[in-house]
Amino acid sequence: MKIIITLLLLFILYAVLGRPRGIEVRKDILYSPKVKKDRKFAVISDLHNRLYGDRQERLVSKIEEEKPDFIVLLGDIFDNTGNKENAFTLLEELKGYPIYYVLGNHEYRIFALREDIERIKQLGVHVLLDDCTFFEEDIEIIGLKDYLKYIPNENVDSIVKMIKNLKKEECFSILLSHRPHYCNLYEKLDVDLIMSGHAHGGQWRIPFLNIPIFASDQGLFPRLTDGIKEYAHTKHYISRGLASGRIYLPRLFNNPEIGIVIVKKQ
Repeated sequence: MKIIITLLLLFILYAVLGRPRGIEVRKDILYSPKVKKDRKFAVISDLHNRLYGDRQERLVSKIEEEKPDFIVLLGDIFDNTGNKENAFTLLEELKGYPIYYVLGNHEYRIFALREDIERIKQLGVHVLLDDCTFFEEDIEIIGLKDYLKYIPNENVDSIVKMIKNLKKEECFSILLSHRPHYCNLYEKLDVDLIMSGHAHGGQWRIPFLNIPIFASDQGLFPRLTDGIKEYAHTKHYISRGLASGRIYLPRLFNNPEIGIVIVKKQ
């Protein structure tokens, strides 16, 4: 009994000390000869309808401080639980920026009705579903649909071919793809930067060691939860995102984050 009580007290202490203390702003610098000048963009992922202050002021103020050229949304901004107006509020407050949005698995649960996507587009957001668009002349942004679970190996070559047909060699190419674990696809791509969310930074992380404990689709001690990973022909940026999506599964020792990526002319 004493062991159970001790373990319970340790867990409570762990939970209290490990709860997020604020929003981190993560900054990464990349270099490329393809950009005409230095570019800066903000990265938002996995909001899950969460509200950060009145009209999302805590998120919006941090983004405005950085003065990004554009913003990318890596999916699960909306959720099938909670108040989706919180997510719409964020899009409304960021309306002055070019925004590029790829859907995550939670959006597919609630966007069966096309009016939600149409409302997002009316706010000036570029929703990318296996297609691409451009920021000015030198940045190409490609959005991949959220293919459920792992992409079957027999479909990989067709997706590689589709992306190759979309990609402009002279542009710095960014592929937005919600799930980070499609390694069988990503290692075959020749784009400049892949960007994903979904893993929530491992949800719980072991303090001091900073080891993620669990991620959806990856299981225990996942490898692909944050940071920048290297493949043969590309880099893979993974965002820890902003919320767990469930009140009963809080983040521990894993602060939510907004990303700022600067691409400098090489």
